[in-house]
Amino acid sequence: MENLTEEQREKIRKMSDERLQQKLISAGMPAAAVNALDGSVLLETRAELLASGREKPIQAATVVPMADPEIEKKDALNSRNVNGQMNCIYNSSSLV
Repeated sequence: MENLTEEQREKIRKMSDERLQQKLISAGMPAAAVNALDGSVLLETRAELLASGREKPIQAATVVPMADPEIEKKDALNSRNVNGQMNCIYNSSSLV
């Protein structure tokens, strides 16, 4: 904690254990490990992360599937064509 400003130290001291746990978990620490820490260790761990500059959460890449309108149209047309072909086959076979 000695590497932090007085303001940073004061903010950490005022945090509840739950808030410290949330901060550590959002910084990428495993929840099981964080939940096993007691108050003084939570304070020191949070201070170390803050002093090292690793207090920010690790940004995971988020992949959001996007629908391609052209592919959607082709799929819809193919579906209609297949259904139409099946109806033709069914209708022609019932004629025999």
